[in-house]
Amino acid sequence: MANERKVYDKFKTNVLPLFNLAGIKVTIIHTKDADEMEAVASALDHEEADCLYVVGGDGTLSRVLTGIYKNKDGPLFPIGHFPGGNDNKGILSLRRNVFKSHDDVRLYCESGMAVIEETVAPVFPIKCEISIPVKNEPTTDDNEHKEDKENEEKFEVKTLYSVSGVNGGWFPMVEEHKQKLWYFFGTKRYFTYLWDGLKRFPGEIEVNVTHTKFCPGCKRCLQDVVVAKIEKKKFEREQNNRSVSWWRNLFGSGRKLGGENQNIPKSFSKEPLVVNEECGLPSDECIVSSGIDLIIENEIGSKGNGLNFLIGGSGYNRFEAIKDGWNRTSTGDDCFKSVNEKFYNEKASFKANTLEMTLTKMPNKWTQIWVAGEKIDLTEDFKKALVKIEATKQKFDMYLPKNIRLDLSQL
Repeated sequence: MANERKVYDKFKTNVLPLFNLAGIKVTIIHTKDADEMEAVASALDHEEADCLYVVGGDGTLSRVLTGIYKNKDGPLFPIGHFPGGNDNKGILSLRRNVFKSHDDVRLYCESGMAVIEETVAPVFPIKCEISIPVKNEPTTDDNEHKEDKENEEKFEVKTLYSVSGVNGGWFPMVEEHKQKLWYFFGTKRYFTYLWDGLKRFPGEIEVNVTHTKFCPGCKRCLQDVVVAKIEKKKFEREQNNRSVSWWRNLFGSGRKLGGENQNIPKSFSKEPLVVNEECGLPSDECIVSSGIDLIIENEIGSKGNGLNFLIGGSGYNRFEAIKDGWNRTSTGDDCFKSVNEKFYNEKASFKANTLEMTLTKMPNKWTQIWVAGEKIDLTEDFKKALVKIEATKQKFDMYLPKNIRLDLSQL
């Protein structure tokens, strides 16, 4: 659970009573920071929990997934997500019909009911690895040793797993800044685009991208044998957990999620997987493009996921950028892409399994990109930074409601 008091209060008021009424035993774990959150997530297994319910935004869910995937092959149990973030782009991309509204009590309740009703769907995260140059500390060595150390460049590597994607440019900067102008209430997004367009319009970024060809899922990239082994281990562990202590048999215990189907092993798809000969092959083209809005989406399908690369707004001045931002805002709070079909560069758009990206041009003092809403500074040596993104095609089950059962318009 993210350590945000308002988010916790919403969870405690709207979802926790539902869990209690359903007879689910809930253990609440507060974490102080992201590192502690990763450590807790990596340590949890079936002996401690039957499922994991993450309370927070995209960044909170990203840190949980990072802790799990760094130390394991994937989550050992389903994961639920309380939409406590500012934008919740991750679950919004998975269930837009449910989470398109903002700060709606019905969304909170439906996210909890998905856990109670065990409504799960397969989800595939992306892996983002960012190598950021680190300046060498000054030493008292002689000049010869100093030159050798200067030639040895050091890099800090940040690795994050996420359901949502990666963003860069002026537009994500505005979306982040709007939260500080909360006192404008419903007009804060309009005003932020106007204010930042007039006062903070630094210009375009330029990227150089290489990628591997997209594959929707085949025998080569899905690694079905490895997945089957993981599922077999999970089933064997569940079978071992059936032998509970005598006092639980005598007095009973809280409801165990998935208990009705514990004796039935998970069924696997009988559909044979073919081998895509182009899977994983590098593309012949190298993309060099510029703009004010960079989007790398995680597109999730039935068998796996892929990366959708978009960059646009090249040549836009500040007034054109403000107009495009207002058009997004008028479409809805869930709109984070341009509604103008000609905004994004079609020649620079592609789908891929993996990509490597360097930023060759960034405005002065605006050298950040955003991964799952978390701002990462590439520093003034951003040209040496390398961003690697991979569509993992590693499945985990996520509790996701299918729809909102209460329609206010019919009341």
